[in-house]
Amino acid sequence: MKIEDQINSKLEWRNLEDNKSSMIMKSIEFDIYNEESWGDSINYLLSEISKYIEVFKKYEYSI
Repeated sequence: MKIEDQINSKLEWRNLEDNKSSMIMKSIEFDIYNEESWGDSINYLLSEISKYIEVFKKYEYSI
């Protein structure tokens, strides 16, 4: 199963120059100037981070 399937999200993968590592990014849109939305944005990020930890931990020693 692909990492994106396990996280249930599309990720952007960038190979780094050393060819030994990659940068993995996910972009979301939110209005940083709207302080009223900050709580929802932070809660979203906190709810997502546990998925990333759970999935990437499986691959920690396989490299």
